Amino acid sequence: MLLDTFGYKVKEFNASDIRSKALIKENLHGLVNMTDVTCVTKMNSRPVGLIMDEVDGLSSAKERGGVGTMAEIIRKTTTPIICIANDLTPKLKPLQSACLCLKFSRPVKSTIAAA
Repeated sequence: MLLDTFGYKVKEFNASDIRSKALIKENLHGLVNMTDVTCVTKMNSRPVGLIMDEVDGLSSAKERGGVGTMAEIIRKTTTPIICIANDLTPKLKPLQSACLCLKFSRPVKSTIAAA
C-alpha cells in the first residue's frame, strides 16, 4: 500500500526463494539499476519499488553473502526497498545498518474490534 500510494509499481520477492548472493544479484540488480524505456521517452510510467519478504531467511547457515549483498544493494540504489522480517537476529545487523527499522507489534483484540 505504501509504495502504491507514492506512485511506485510494486515488485515483490520472497527472500527464502532468492537467499543466495548470486540469486539476489540476478533478480534485483536489473530492477534497481534499470531505466524504463517509457521514462526515457517521457511517457507516464511508474518507477519500481521492491518488497523483500522474509529477509530473516537470508541469514541461514547454508547460504552466505545474502545479507551483505542485500545491504549493499540498498546502500547503492535510490529504488525504495521494503524489507520484512519476523525476527531481527544478530546476523541481520549489516542489513539493519542499511535500513530504517520499524518494529510493529501484534494489535490487541480490543483495538481490532474498535475498528
